[in-house]
Amino acid sequence: MKIALGFLVLVSSLFFLGANLAAQEALPRLEAGGQWSWVIHYGKLRLGSLRLSSLGGEGDAGGLDRENQGRRARFSLQALSDPRLPIPPVDSRFESELDMERMRPLSFSSLARGGSELSSSRYVVDSLSGIARYESSQTKRGKTEREEGSLALGDTAYDGLSLILWMMSRGHREGRAEPSFVGDAKLLPLDIEFSGREEKLCIPGLLEEKSAYRVKGRLKGKGLAGLSGDFILWLSADESRIPLKAVLKLMIGEVQLDLVPTKPLMALN
Repeated sequence: MKIALGFLVLVSSLFFLGANLAAQEALPRLEAGGQWSWVIHYGKLRLGSLRLSSLGGEGDAGGLDRENQGRRARFSLQALSDPRLPIPPVDSRFESELDMERMRPLSFSSLARGGSELSSSRYVVDSLSGIARYESSQTKRGKTEREEGSLALGDTAYDGLSLILWMMSRGHREGRAEPSFVGDAKLLPLDIEFSGREEKLCIPGLLEEKSAYRVKGRLKGKGLAGLSGDFILWLSADESRIPLKAVLKLMIGEVQLDLVPTKPLMALN
């Protein structure tokens, strides 16, 4: 149960993202109040699903587009285990508020339930100092442990959503970088390689292949929630660079995430 709960928390964090596209582009945009969905597979076994929602922001801000530069915007993500799995249901929920000009987190929180286990955390970032104050709790077998403290994020540390936004912003350019990911009140170092080259990608449910940029990453040091360290993310090769697919290497093997086509998306093929 601990691995299953931790896995969905990790996958949700790494895939906590937003999408925006103009009407003439290849995929429909995510506007305020809109949703996107992904499915999680281990081989032929469906493990669960992700659902991203845009909660809006300052003024008419909603979605992650250039019109939101200099504004705050909020997003939420829910990860659910498949009800057919022989484990107690796992339900993880995340929220993040972003500074859309700097693409940096202002606050982010999580709440995960699985059987008798419950964990939660909340981070609030001082935009001047870059220091995040956090509170977290974990309940297991009726016993609750709490922790609070502070963490210096600096200029290259990201929560799940801002990390994806950063990768989206430079996904079309070849190069390498070493940001950090915030997890379990720690900074987890990453090594990320951007191919900068377009390749064709098949998405289940779509008739035509989509052009995408590949981003390859590695979590350095001790893994998190069963992650062995490697992942690959494909971003659409258009102005939005929406994440279309991801492959994560876990201790149990490779896990794949695929975008769920919507009717407007399918109609464009």
